[in-house]
Amino acid sequence: MDKTWALIFAIVVGFVASLQPIINSKLGEHIGSKNAVFVNFIIGLVLIGLIILISDPSSIKQLSKVPAINPVYLLGGIMGVVIVLLSLIVVPELGALSAFSIFVGVQLISGALIDHFGIFGIQKSPITLLKLFGISLLLLGMRILIK
Repeated sequence: MDKTWALIFAIVVGFVASLQPIINSKLGEHIGSKNAVFVNFIIGLVLIGLIILISDPSSIKQLSKVPAINPVYLLGGIMGVVIVLLSLIVVPELGALSAFSIFVGVQLISGALIDHFGIFGIQKSPITLLKLFGISLLLLGMRILIK
């Protein structure tokens, strides 16, 4: 994949990530928060199953490797539930702008720390004074945006 497509996909992820908690919270108003998360993951499971079956059915064999994988790498499913459930609860309470500014701010700070320490084998990229300045501006912006 070239960088242009990666940037386009990143924009799509940002847009969809901004809609998901709002849509999920509306679903939760009708069926309850935990049930909304359950429905969310069932629909996602069916969709990714169809994507695999249509695009690369032979890749299903790779699932046999799961028991040998470092358990830390399997926490994504738990993290997904935490993200969906808590965002579903938080967005209606704080509002989309406040909640998303916190989500993004924490993600950027976490990303800087992950890069700095090379967590999970990510190539190390030290936090510089310029990055600290950018993080400080981000925190100031978050403070302005949060109600």
